[in-house]
Amino acid sequence: GSMSAWPGNTMTYVKTDSQNQKIYSISFSYSDYQKIIFTNGSEQTEDIPLSGETGTGYSLDSNSSGKWTVKTYKFS
Repeated sequence: GSMSAWPGNTMTYVKTDSQNQKIYSISFSYSDYQKIIFTNGSEQTEDIPLSGETGTGYSLDSNSSGKWTVKTYKFS
């Protein structure tokens, strides 16, 4: 697919959950992107393959070689 210019699009803050974790969202066309990278401006995640399913969440797992790995989860 096509690539967005680095550092990409800004996500929208949604809320802070009961575990004090900030939740953000972003919408995009799966037909344009098969992988996604999250960055805070100084650190980033690995290239994350996308499944094409809606309702997928991502949380940081561990930092490996300077890039964060992520865990995925489903939400509704």
